[in-house]
Amino acid sequence: MKRILIIVFLLLSSLLFASCKGDGPEPEESGKELTAFEKVQDAKAKLSLGDLSNVIANIALPKVGEHEVLIDWESDKPEILSNKGVVNRPEDKDVVVNLTAKLSFGASTDTKLFRVTVKAIPQDVSGKLNEARNSFVLYPLESVISDTIVLPRVADQHLIYLEYETSNPNVIDLDGNVTRTDREQTVDIKVKFSLEGETVEKTFTLKVAPKTGASDIVTLDDPRILRKVSVKNNIELVAAVNNAKAGDAIILEDGRYRNINLLVTKSGTMENPIFIIARNPGRASIEGESSLTVRANHVVVANLLITNGNPSVDKGAVILEGDYLRFTNCRIDNFQLEVNDYKWLSLTGRFHEIDRNIFINKRTGGSLLTIWRNDRSPNFHHIHLNQFVNYKDGGGLNGYETIRVGTSDHSQSDSYVIIENNLFEEVNGEIEIISIKAGRTIVQGNTFKKCVGMVTSRHGKNNLIQNNVFLADNIKDTGGVRAYDGGHIIRNNYIEKVDTSSNTRGPIVIHSGTSIPGETTVLNSQWTAYNILVEGNTIVNSTQSVLFCGKYTYSAKDIFLKDNLIVSKANEAAFRFDKAPVNAVYENNRVYASKLTDHRGTVQLESIEGVAFSTTLPTLTPNAQGLLLQEGIGARGLEVMTATNCGTTWR
Repeated sequence: MKRILIIVFLLLSSLLFASCKGDGPEPEESGKELTAFEKVQDAKAKLSLGDLSNVIANIALPKVGEHEVLIDWESDKPEILSNKGVVNRPEDKDVVVNLTAKLSFGASTDTKLFRVTVKAIPQDVSGKLNEARNSFVLYPLESVISDTIVLPRVADQHLIYLEYETSNPNVIDLDGNVTRTDREQTVDIKVKFSLEGETVEKTFTLKVAPKTGASDIVTLDDPRILRKVSVKNNIELVAAVNNAKAGDAIILEDGRYRNINLLVTKSGTMENPIFIIARNPGRASIEGESSLTVRANHVVVANLLITNGNPSVDKGAVILEGDYLRFTNCRIDNFQLEVNDYKWLSLTGRFHEIDRNIFINKRTGGSLLTIWRNDRSPNFHHIHLNQFVNYKDGGGLNGYETIRVGTSDHSQSDSYVIIENNLFEEVNGEIEIISIKAGRTIVQGNTFKKCVGMVTSRHGKNNLIQNNVFLADNIKDTGGVRAYDGGHIIRNNYIEKVDTSSNTRGPIVIHSGTSIPGETTVLNSQWTAYNILVEGNTIVNSTQSVLFCGKYTYSAKDIFLKDNLIVSKANEAAFRFDKAPVNAVYENNRVYASKLTDHRGTVQLESIEGVAFSTTLPTLTPNAQGLLLQEGIGARGLEVMTATNCGTTWR
């Protein structure tokens, strides 16, 4: 009898562990919960702001530390460094600021002092250029690992513009296209930094990693699997996860796994990941109040259906917190209680791959896929071949993004996230379908069908938005791309049948802002667009094809429009100038519209140098994919994403 009671006790203990929340700190080996004092002390020990001896830009000050410890900040020189981390550099000499972190958890509190040296603004152009050259990073990894990189157009400060030369355009060309082969290659990239007629140069030698094969669809025949462990209920699943080793495949048999909060802390290796995989795709379902948190490295989650329930934590149904994690061939469908806001998928860490999934029928707030950036480190996530379908209109509220990259706190640093070859269909949560709050993010090759919203570069510099297809179908307040801040490239996009008269929406929107172009401002403010390249796009049958937004104080500056084709909707104008940009340069653009400029704007023009304008609308013949392209100008070489070339292998 005693033995039976012990067995029952052990089984109940395992079940209890399965239902523990996955968003808290990893328990100690003894299972003892840290006291409030211990949590504060551990958070204090782990709190770091990096090198503070040479500060020239805003500092990201976290509000929450380890163990959800709250952090308030106090600066003894808020005119130099504010309590929010905004830096106002002195003009004459460096200034040392005492910055105090006040940590609290419940009734337990403590402080930690940081000494910050804020560097004076260089007094001459040469000093500014040398500062930019010395701090500039072209690529942060030892080798280039993607087929596209961003060649930034602007430096972080001082309105410094960048130009490039490449020693071998067959390896990396001036558009950032990378040609990888079966061997490592090297290429020299010369960067020219320019300000007020003066220039300095710096040459970077980049290694280009050999090309690897595309990620395969995961099956039980994967050669990286060393051992297979079959599970058919929560207790067995938790036990298998807790005892997993590199190369294990934890195979979920057909069935419903309800009310399970699964925490994975065991890591695989690059050669032999740990797999959590349904034996039959879509026939093992996570249901009820559940979540899956992976706090480990080299883990693959595949073939699951997540439905008939809601996330047990607001951070999401799936939370990936380690490095080199993959979420593939899964479907999250209508997983929410409508009274609460939830994310569905949250990413921290680096080098995650999110591919071949379907995310469908989200009706609540909380960005669907959220990339958290807890510091200024790059992320290198790859989000590709997914379907995002039917995200309910949030009624004008914020927080209904389909994908959000970062937050304003770390927006003036680079993510290196690539979002490509996905299908977005009827995702109408808010104006920002993809909200980019980071630098050097690439959004390319995606298709947007009937989406009331836009790809928005909201904060951060030097983002690349190219090769996308927007099929708006004349639905009110649809759009394409809009840009704040500096250095973005909007290239080779196809935008069709956008219908809006909004002063913030359109096929392409270049924003005014609250900052002098090239200067810093409050991180969550509207940074004015500058040095934006709009090149090789095709916009057809739309209203206000290019809108220069006039909502804020400062006009956009140095906007370059080149090789674009605009065929406006009948009786509509091509350009709308609510606030005329400072130094807009037009080159080889072809425009067909009833009028060149919209009557709702503040500027009316009959002609623009660099724009060939005609009021006779041409007849364009659809290509095999139904796109209305014109030979020799505008977008080309595009692929329309559909339910047949992305999403899960099962329905």
